[in-house]
Amino acid sequence: MHSTPEPSGTTGPQPPAAPGRANPAAACLAKAADALVAVAPPWSILSALLVYLSYLMDISPVLTWAGLVLACLPYPARLLRGQKVIARTPFDIPMVLLLLGALVGLCISPERAMSLGAFQCLLAVVIAYSVLTSDRRPAFWMKVMVVLLLLGFVAVLILILVHNPQVYNQRSLGLSRDTNHGLAFQLAVAAALLFGVAAFGTRGKTRVLVTLVFLAAATAVVVMTWQSLHSLITGESLSGHDGTSGRLQLWGRTVDLLSASTVSGAPFTGLGLGCWAQAYYGRMDLWNVPGFWELTHPHNAYLELVCNAGVLGALSLAVALVIGTRLSLEIITSARRRPAYGLGIGVVLAGIVTLLVGLVESAPMGAPHLGAQTYQYVICPIPGALAAFLVISHHLTTQEAT
Repeated sequence: MHSTPEPSGTTGPQPPAAPGRANPAAACLAKAADALVAVAPPWSILSALLVYLSYLMDISPVLTWAGLVLACLPYPARLLRGQKVIARTPFDIPMVLLLLGALVGLCISPERAMSLGAFQCLLAVVIAYSVLTSDRRPAFWMKVMVVLLLLGFVAVLILILVHNPQVYNQRSLGLSRDTNHGLAFQLAVAAALLFGVAAFGTRGKTRVLVTLVFLAAATAVVVMTWQSLHSLITGESLSGHDGTSGRLQLWGRTVDLLSASTVSGAPFTGLGLGCWAQAYYGRMDLWNVPGFWELTHPHNAYLELVCNAGVLGALSLAVALVIGTRLSLEIITSARRRPAYGLGIGVVLAGIVTLLVGLVESAPMGAPHLGAQTYQYVICPIPGALAAFLVISHHLTTQEAT
């Protein structure tokens, strides 16, 4: 069998030209994709923050959509580098159900612009959750996210005082009671995470530092909510001063709104995403309603969820509770020698704190952001962050070798 002779001037098969020389644009694109994949979690988290800030500060709807597009860029980058675009996670079904319920709430909303901003915030949270839980370095980004939660508390406080100074008063550490409760909730979640790390995780000098920070955070939570805790323990906040203006009566009126025939589709569709106040007061110019600034939500995150996303939202919560309970029990019963065990316990405790706060406050679901003549509704990102933490800590404590 005769071989084909080589062309003149060659000694054998030639190697392919270097990709960078053959196609510089492709090489640059590949490097950009590698860089984006490497920093995907903080990229998506910062993009989600852009969505929130552009909506809260009413900068431009275009900027809000731009933030969502930026948050999604890690997906095509992973596809370009031959990686799995989206990893399956335990909370995929609850996330999809919640998005569908919120979409229905957006469609029936009497205030589409406000509800669209709330939906964009929710979408940003889901995207950040998906990117974070599918990253290949979960332990590192877990630590980064804990720090970001603490920094987020400071950022929200500054944003409220700068953008919405009318909440300032002399009664409750310089903040109105509703705003105070939302900030206290964020700090309580951070305190629960710190307690888990201090009690079950780190050792030595780091443990002492974490313990001190936890004590400071826990003390701040108690001080910020002291009056409310007292009224809750005595039953005053449940029944009200006169027995007709407490949380129990408010919850009853909210249930009546959900079951009223005048509200199209309720309770199956809810009242519209972020539209509890509009349904409660029966008008749109809410800043002119007497007493509106004192009562802007039903003081119950579970009722708030049904008002926002209807039966799909309730179903999402039920499925998430089953999944979260299973993951939590597996974390608790895992080997305590795992480095991530303490943080896992902290995540479980933070989840319990969130569920308990949700019984008497709407903050774990979302809250209005009020201006002089504006009403915006902000989806709370903390449950989404805790869901990501729970998935990651479960992987670190039960699946990875020590």
